[in-house]
Amino acid sequence: MPSLPRIITVDPSSNVARIVRAAIDLSNYACRQIDVPSGEEALEELRLTESTLVISALNLEDMRAFDLAEQAKQERENIGVLILADLDDPEMDIETQQDYGFVYMQRPIDMEQFSRVLFAGMRGESLFSGLQRPKTEQNVRSMGPVPGLDLNRAQEIISRLVSELSAMSILLIDREGEVLLERGPSADYIDTVALSSAMVPSMQATIDMRDIVGGEATTLQFFDGDHRDIYVLSVGLHHMVCIAFDGELGQRQFGAVNRYGRRAAMDLIALLGADAFFIQRSKPEPEQEETPLRMRSTRSTPQAPVEEEIKLAPAEGFENTGGGGNELEKVEFEQIPDDAFDASFLDQLDQLDASEVDAMFDPDVLGQTAANLKSQRTLSEDEALQLGLLGTNLENSDQ
Repeated sequence: MPSLPRIITVDPSSNVARIVRAAIDLSNYACRQIDVPSGEEALEELRLTESTLVISALNLEDMRAFDLAEQAKQERENIGVLILADLDDPEMDIETQQDYGFVYMQRPIDMEQFSRVLFAGMRGESLFSGLQRPKTEQNVRSMGPVPGLDLNRAQEIISRLVSELSAMSILLIDREGEVLLERGPSADYIDTVALSSAMVPSMQATIDMRDIVGGEATTLQFFDGDHRDIYVLSVGLHHMVCIAFDGELGQRQFGAVNRYGRRAAMDLIALLGADAFFIQRSKPEPEQEETPLRMRSTRSTPQAPVEEEIKLAPAEGFENTGGGGNELEKVEFEQIPDDAFDASFLDQLDQLDASEVDAMFDPDVLGQTAANLKSQRTLSEDEALQLGLLGTNLENSDQ
């Protein structure tokens, strides 16, 4: 491919040449454009130069555009061919275009799509790759608030443009589809709601094209219709100016719009300052990663195994109430008869020796006595004597 892309436009009316040149001028692309009126001259140019792209009108004077496309492919197999038809010309589906190897577009053309096809051909890529809108995340990302604009000063610029172009209506619209200003002799000349909704995607395209064309992109779009002709100029990345003419006059206004319209757009950009090309994208909220703690909280907590209740046999002297556990009850002790304890022996303590009295209340002796008790029955006098609880003098005194 040559150092600079070479484009051949073929159209006896030169309309195709003007459209291509306008798109190239607005894109800051560098190329060589050769404009010829007939198919034979286009084929001769192909034989002499290494051209990149052929853009032809459908109706030529010396041959059909379809024949030109076929012969151009024979001259240079990888040449890209784009045919621009009028509104009344027959339509052609994408499958037929791919079979013949050229792209077929009808006017009024979608300038965004036309630019994608044009730039794809200039880069040596397939023209069909430019037919589909590239998938971007721009539509779902927030670009922050629309920069504020001094509407009083903007109104002066728009009013001056109305007088310079004699347009039916001129509107200033932001990228959110809000109509900020509308000036012109016919206020109801166009459906402002429908126009603003249709033009909002073009603002997205302007932003997306910045990386492709380089620098701060500006756009000039032209929609050619039977009843109305509309030009759309971008004002930075957040606003646009829509200029509406009568359908029979709009085509003749391209030069004036390109001159005065672009000057008005630059004046509006000056009002916005650096904000005209500044995008304040909001960062998407990071998705919360599930931490081990959160992961554990979402799981079902295993239940502890239910231990079988162990019921203890009630101890001797206690009753089991059957109320779900072993509960202590009042202990019933055997009633001790009144004559079970004979305290008369205490009257004889004065007859004991001091050592024998001390032995009766000695803690060691009492402890040993308690440890030797085997039952709770009453001790006999002989057993008490054997244990040392009663002395021998006591026994002699009884005699």
